[in-house]
Amino acid sequence: MCTQQLRSFSVTQCDVHVMPSLSSFEALRVLDMEDCSSIADGIYHLGHLGSLIHLRFLGLRNMPIDKLPEEIGNLKFLQTLDLESTGIEELPQSFGLLRQLKCLHFKVREVTVGMHLLGNLTSLEKLLLVFDTWSPEFVAELGKLTMLRNLNLFSFDGRVLNDNQMKALVKSLVKLQKIEVLGIDFLYSVSIGHQDWEGYVPPRQLRELSLRTESNILPAWISPSLIPKVTSLSLMLKEVKARDMEILGSFPELITLWLSDQGFGNSQDFLPDVVGELFPKLRYFCTPAPLRFLQGAMPSLESLEYTYLQVNQLKRDRIFVFEFGSWENLHSLQKVKATIRPDAAHENEAVVALELVANQHPNRPNLTVNIW
Repeated sequence: MCTQQLRSFSVTQCDVHVMPSLSSFEALRVLDMEDCSSIADGIYHLGHLGSLIHLRFLGLRNMPIDKLPEEIGNLKFLQTLDLESTGIEELPQSFGLLRQLKCLHFKVREVTVGMHLLGNLTSLEKLLLVFDTWSPEFVAELGKLTMLRNLNLFSFDGRVLNDNQMKALVKSLVKLQKIEVLGIDFLYSVSIGHQDWEGYVPPRQLRELSLRTESNILPAWISPSLIPKVTSLSLMLKEVKARDMEILGSFPELITLWLSDQGFGNSQDFLPDVVGELFPKLRYFCTPAPLRFLQGAMPSLESLEYTYLQVNQLKRDRIFVFEFGSWENLHSLQKVKATIRPDAAHENEAVVALELVANQHPNRPNLTVNIW
C-alpha cells in the first residue's frame, strides 16, 4: 500500500499487526481503528504516533491499549480523540498540549492520574466521560472548560460522590454557560436532593438534558422559564407529582421525554393524569408506569413506551381498560412498546389486553411487547 499521500485510513475489527507502521502515514488527517485487536501479545503499542503531525481525528475505541505515548503531544492539530472502552487509566503529561482538541471520549475505571491536565484543553467543546471513580481534581478542572457545548458524565456507581464533591460539581457546572447538551447519569447513586443544586442556574440555550440520578423531587431549575429551548428530557425521579407533570408539559419545544424511577416501577404504581394543552410538541414519551391520557393530551405524540411494567401489581379493570384504554385520546399515536416483568399468572393476559387496546385505536399503532 502506498501510504505517503493517504489522508484518511479506517480499519474495523482487524489485527493491527498487519498494518503498515504509523510512520509511513506522513499526510494522514484521519486515523480510525475501532474494534481492532492485537493477536500477537494482546496489547497494541502506538509506536510513531507522534509522527502524524497533521492528524485531526484519532479513533481508538475498543482497542487493546493500556497507555498513550508521551509523543501524543506532538499532534498539535488533533480535534477529536476517542478513547472509549480502552484500557487506558492515566494520561501522559503531554496530553495537556492538545490545545485544539474539540471532542474527547474517554472511558476509564478510575479518573486519577493526569486529570489535572484536563483544564488545559481550552478548545474542548464535547466531553464524554465514563468512569467508576474519580478524583477531586477532575471536578475542579471541569470548570475551566468554558467552551464546552456538550457534556456527558456517566458512572455505574454514583456513590463515589460525597456531599462536598457534589457541591464542587455544581460549582464547576455554573461556569459552563455555553452548554447545549448536558448528561449526568450516575446510576445506583445516593440520593441527590434539591439542596445539592443550590446556586445552579442552567444556560438558557440548553437543548438536551439527561439527569439520571436518584432524586426525590424535580429540581427547581428544570423549568420552561429558565431553559425554554429544551427539546429532550431524560429524568430519573422517585416520584412524579401532578405539579411536576404540569411543569414538564409546559416546555414549548419538548419533543422527547424519558421518565424513570430507579426501582424500575417499584416506587410508584401510577403517574398523574396527563391533561389537555400540555406537551404540545411531544413525539416520544417513555414512562415506567401506566397513566391516563385525558382528551387533548399530547396531541403530537407518535411513540409511547412503557418500561418494566409489573403485571402482578396491575388491576385489570383499572389499568388495562381505564389507563391503556385512554390511548384513544392520543390522536397521533403510531407506535407502542411495552416491557413487562415476568409473571406467569398474568403475562398472557397483559399481552392480550395490550393487543386489544392497540387494535381498537383508530390508528392501529404498531405494538411491541417484550418480557424482561
